[in-house]
Amino acid sequence: MTHLPRLAIVLLLLVVPALAAAQSKTPGAADTPLAAQPEFALRLAALSPDDPAAYLRLGEEVLALGKADEDAALARRLFGLAYELARRDADKPGVQASACIALADTARFERDRRWLWSIARLIDPRYSEPDWSRTVERDVSPESAFYAATTLGLLRSGEGVRARELLRDPGVRSVFTWYSGLLTGTGPGDVLTMLDREAQRWPCPECHNERIVHQMKDGQAVTVRCFTCRGNPGWPLSEAGFLATLRFESRVLAGVQRSWGAQLAADLGEPLRDPDPAAVVRSIGVDATKCVYSDGHWTTPE
Repeated sequence: MTHLPRLAIVLLLLVVPALAAAQSKTPGAADTPLAAQPEFALRLAALSPDDPAAYLRLGEEVLALGKADEDAALARRLFGLAYELARRDADKPGVQASACIALADTARFERDRRWLWSIARLIDPRYSEPDWSRTVERDVSPESAFYAATTLGLLRSGEGVRARELLRDPGVRSVFTWYSGLLTGTGPGDVLTMLDREAQRWPCPECHNERIVHQMKDGQAVTVRCFTCRGNPGWPLSEAGFLATLRFESRVLAGVQRSWGAQLAADLGEPLRDPDPAAVVRSIGVDATKCVYSDGHWTTPE
């Protein structure tokens, strides 16, 4: 008899979750596709191929309010129709680019998102990102460029005397002035003062770049690591600063080295996709000829 209450509790714990799961699977109004609701059905039927922006606006609303899986598919169809109808109308590149970006935001794979964004930038220059990597080409002699790159290497290794000699060259100083943004990372700046200061710091005033010093301990001479440079003389750079010096050297020496290994690790050798504006609707499986909604189906305009 003492086991009956415990058994009842166990049965109750098993039955209540099952009932809750059964109720959760019961379709409600929130799970009903928006296209099946009379209000949205009328709005879909009111769409006209002459107004691509209306497809885009309704697609955004469906994406925001939809709960069912069919709603996401409907939103993508509306975005695709808005894109293709606007593409046929050369006077509406803004609607076309906006629809392309909406498709990119709903894409499942990153490669598809990048491809759609490249098409949007091709269609509407307003979506193009500024290219901060371009610099005005300077007439820099190969000799000055080589010595400027060498100066950075000398500073990193603590060879301040030789670095000061190179920094006296007007040609070397002009290279650092022209391409100072590559070292600062924030645009032009007074990098010559920084380089002159670092050149004055080295060699190490304590160990003279020997990395070790001798001192007496318990009446005996012992060798220890230098207390000033900590055994590592040279320009103390952070990771970002070190990469900035390498970027500067690569630029002034016209370096074009690229790693195929890094490229393969990034995209697994995937072939490049041309940003073809005509291929957008095909990529999402939408038949743009059926752009009129009638009686619950998409048909071609009469």
